[in-house]
Amino acid sequence: ASTEETCRVAAAQLKKFSGFDKVMIYQFDKDWNGDVIAEAREEEMDSYLGLKFPASDIPRQARELYKKTPYRLIPAVDYEAVKLYPVLNPKTNGFTNLSDSNLRSVAGVHLEYLRNMKLNASMSTRILKDGELWGLIACHHRTPNYLSYEACSVFELMSNVITTKISAVQAADQLVTSADSQQKLYALVQLIYQQNSPDAYQSLIASLLEADGVAVVLDKAIFTGGKTPSDKEIEDLTFWLGSNETDEIYHQSSLSSVYEPAETYAQQASGLLAIPVERGKGNFILAFRTEAVQKVTWGGNPSEAVQFESDGKKYHPRASFRNWQQTVRNTSMPWKEETLKAATDLKNVLTSYRLNNR
Repeated sequence: ASTEETCRVAAAQLKKFSGFDKVMIYQFDKDWNGDVIAEAREEEMDSYLGLKFPASDIPRQARELYKKTPYRLIPAVDYEAVKLYPVLNPKTNGFTNLSDSNLRSVAGVHLEYLRNMKLNASMSTRILKDGELWGLIACHHRTPNYLSYEACSVFELMSNVITTKISAVQAADQLVTSADSQQKLYALVQLIYQQNSPDAYQSLIASLLEADGVAVVLDKAIFTGGKTPSDKEIEDLTFWLGSNETDEIYHQSSLSSVYEPAETYAQQASGLLAIPVERGKGNFILAFRTEAVQKVTWGGNPSEAVQFESDGKKYHPRASFRNWQQTVRNTSMPWKEETLKAATDLKNVLTSYRLNNR
């Protein structure tokens, strides 16, 4: 089963077990925005499946707390907070740190956020992968919902099951990808040592790096194949890359966001993976990916996620969660970790070849 299928089953079973009106599984992207990848709900509840929620909904300090505590239960948003007494701990002469306590009160802005969603109770359970926060199991209810400690423990157990399944699925996928990459790299190495002609092995590089176009820049000569910028544009790009003073592989899915001249050829080369073979001499392997226009549907306008009052200090969460669509341009599909590893292997092969054949 895929990660999404595993999460769909988990959401359905947890809803059935807990009685929550809606159970969602929420996966973080690289910018900590959250994508709802699975959902089980009552018909009357709004569907958030497939929507993206801004990172500000779960700020950094909240994400850090999920590494310490497995879940956060708010059984009723209209609860009355009880102050600790005494205010200062007599043993430490300082405030009591409640970070590890499930009974600590909730920030008023978060309660307002839940009320704006027309909710009366919520629960969030972490999903960790390799010690980092991968996602959350988010539960919503229209009336107060008091869960026992035993019931909360079931959510924690299911979180571990999901983590194990995700790791297993991704490990299997990586094994297949790695085997395929090694096979392509072996064929590429043979071709390089047999023919040493960039025209002969460009297509294999494109296949290895899953690129739409490749430019091989060696000793001031430029060899291109597939969808690439012009030779002059490639020459300017390699000069810019060379000025970065790093021999590490460079990758970018939105080249024009960091290199303004790339806007003119963003349609055929929005993404760049640059392999420095001999940076000082301007020798590079450049892999390009075409623009992949994406329509992202957000749960409310992300630019209105936080609204400040006139004093600039007090703030409120957004009141609307209606679908808000954004068109993302000048961006390619992202470069996967497996592709970056293959690029590193290729760099090592080419660097060794150049050193041994001077």
